[in-house]
Amino acid sequence: MARRNKRTTLADWIPAIICILVGSGVLFLGNLANQKENLFIEHGQQTEASVIEVKRVSKRSGGKRKRTTTSYCPIVSFTNAEGQLQQASSLLSTKAHKSLKPGDKVTIYYMPENKEEVLLQGDSNSDSYFMIMLVGGIFTALGGGITIRNIRK
Repeated sequence: MARRNKRTTLADWIPAIICILVGSGVLFLGNLANQKENLFIEHGQQTEASVIEVKRVSKRSGGKRKRTTTSYCPIVSFTNAEGQLQQASSLLSTKAHKSLKPGDKVTIYYMPENKEEVLLQGDSNSDSYFMIMLVGGIFTALGGGITIRNIRK
C-alpha cells in the first residue's frame, strides 16, 4: 500500500517546540548550577570557618498537597586571604546542614572576588544536577523525535 503524504500543521510542531525549549532550558540551568559549584572547588580559596548561625529555610509548594520543605543554610565567619574577617552564607542549603551548630568548625571554599557565598567542603549536588540534566535531555530528545516524525510526514 502506498503511504499518504499528510501535511504537517502548526499544531503538529507546537509539542516539538515546547519540548525542545523546556529541555534545552533545563539542561542549560542544570549545567550552569553544576559549573558554579565546580568553580568554587577548582578555583576557590580553601580555609577554615566557624559557623555563626544556621538559618532554617522553609519553602511551601503549590498544588493540591501544599507541602513544606525545610533546608538549612549555614552562615559562617572566616578570615580571607587579605586577613579580613568575613561573613558569608552557604551556596547550598540542604537538610544535612541541620546538624551544624554555632561554633562548629568547617572547611569552606570561597571566591576572592565574591566573598558573599561559600561552599562547604563535602557539599555537592552533582547527583541532583545530573538528574536535572537527564530530565532536560529526555525532553530535548522527545522534541527531536517529534520533529523527525513531522519532517517524515
